[in-house]
Amino acid sequence: MAAFNAAIGSNSRLNTYNYCMIGRNLGELLKGGKRGKKLIDFVQHYLPAKHYSGSQIYFLIDLYKVAQEYSQLMFVTLGIGVLKTKFRYVKLALTNDKEFWQ
Repeated sequence: MAAFNAAIGSNSRLNTYNYCMIGRNLGELLKGGKRGKKLIDFVQHYLPAKHYSGSQIYFLIDLYKVAQEYSQLMFVTLGIGVLKTKFRYVKLALTNDKEFWQ
């Protein structure tokens, strides 16, 4: 996770991809039994520079899950804040234009 975290910012085209990979890893931690405050504390301990909030952690997990179905999402150049804020609309747009995003 630290490698993906460090790569964010170096290439804006790959930022969303790196966030998706962080979401994948966070999802694996979730499957491994870390839930709620345990998961948040674990992530904040190992990635202290970013200070991921609980909502950010769960958003990244959801982002990865959506990107599994719509792989082109991983390569958008929207900022992560915009993507998070408008995620409901992004998911709607993805379903409306499946052929392009898959």
